[in-house]
Amino acid sequence: MMRRNVFLILLLLIFLLFALNACIVLCQQEKYTYYGYVPSKIWYAEPKQLGHGTPVGEEFVINPYTVARSALLSIVAHQDNTEVKVFLLPEMRLVEHKTINKMEKVFVTLPNGTFFKVQTNKMVTVELLGGSIGGRDVSPDMDRGPIPASFYPATDGGYVGKEFIFVASQGLTGTPYRILALEDSEVTIYEEGQETSKLTLKANQYKSLVLKSFKAYRVVSTGNIMVQSGWGYIPSVEGTFTGKAFYTSSTTSWDPTVAYGFQIIAHEKNAHVKIYDVMAARKIDEFTVPAGKNVTVKPPGEEIFIESDEPISVMYVHHGLRGGGAGGGGWAYGAGFTYVGVGPGETVYVYIPVSTSQTSFIFASEDGTIVTVNGAPMELNEDDFIALTNGLHEIKTTKNILIQITYWPRYPEFQAISGFGVIIPAVETVNFKETVRFKPPYEVGEASVPSLYHIIIVVLAVIVAFTATYYLKIRGRPRGSPHEKSK
Repeated sequence: MMRRNVFLILLLLIFLLFALNACIVLCQQEKYTYYGYVPSKIWYAEPKQLGHGTPVGEEFVINPYTVARSALLSIVAHQDNTEVKVFLLPEMRLVEHKTINKMEKVFVTLPNGTFFKVQTNKMVTVELLGGSIGGRDVSPDMDRGPIPASFYPATDGGYVGKEFIFVASQGLTGTPYRILALEDSEVTIYEEGQETSKLTLKANQYKSLVLKSFKAYRVVSTGNIMVQSGWGYIPSVEGTFTGKAFYTSSTTSWDPTVAYGFQIIAHEKNAHVKIYDVMAARKIDEFTVPAGKNVTVKPPGEEIFIESDEPISVMYVHHGLRGGGAGGGGWAYGAGFTYVGVGPGETVYVYIPVSTSQTSFIFASEDGTIVTVNGAPMELNEDDFIALTNGLHEIKTTKNILIQITYWPRYPEFQAISGFGVIIPAVETVNFKETVRFKPPYEVGEASVPSLYHIIIVVLAVIVAFTATYYLKIRGRPRGSPHEKSK
């Protein structure tokens, strides 16, 4: 009897031990949170034209084929058994609840003017896509979609990594997706679980790709890489939006009449900044940004590297001002949709173009979050959000926060954002930092990705060599006919 009681007690203790362990695991279960707002107006107002395409003064009309009444939320899992919940704020109304496995997708349609929250137990990639394509709101059954103007977080949460999982969205043509290697890398690309291509990239080399819209992709690399498909806030090599080293695609065809470019913001100290053309491995600009100020630049180059001796932020901005660009009546349509995160102990300067209409918000995911904007502190609780005004803002926080910036032209006054695509980072990962080994372009030397200039030089060299060889052969031939030689 005694032995039986001891055995039962041991069984009970083992059961309690397993129960306690399960409770600990449950209590420590990971949580990832993503916030956003769908703009209330999605359309494009264009210059009114006569039948043969001539603009009618400064009169604008809304193109009915550009009007959208909803946006599409795209979610793809990084791991098996990922629980996904989508809520509407502020009422916390659950509109989607699903458990998915790695590479599986969830699509949720959200009406204009909606605040939302995505909550998961494991990392996912969340995209918000909006606009009208062929007179229809964006839908996953389409063969095209808006291009996300974003960098992509790796599966560990940083913007530099060795594995990336996301849902693609782009037009029928073009190569908007760019993979940049920070070190020598062998890259494998999978589409819906099937291997589609392999790449070999040296440090500071990149490859631009065309992907299929609404397909899930997995990019795996042996070395650290970054994945980009457009411009917004530029993450640093350190993994956060504040740093001293930044890579981004650029262009060699900036329009000097348009108010746009990369805006570099210095934080608490003056920042000495150098910009390099990655392909040519040469410095193309150098300047100092005063503390708390910003400088806008248009660096010519297909890929650029920005280096600073003090922490800075880098973002692409377009003011959409009248008086420049190719738009009718001397105007340029400029809009932006981007996210930036701020962690505790950081001081981040956030800029919202002053000449634009905008809806920009700070989101908090924890109770008792003290956010200080331009010296004014305020307390936010879980799922609270506050609006930001136009201009440059100094922002500090005691806990992680997420900032969404959305803007479009004020001209005409009824203009709206015409379409957008953006990757939403998890609040919990915005202060993710890591030490990444990389070689700046000036240490590596000229990248082997050929520019048009280099191609022209090579072609000219081949032509010169061929011409010289041919000329020497002609001169080396004996003169006269064979009959004359035989005499």
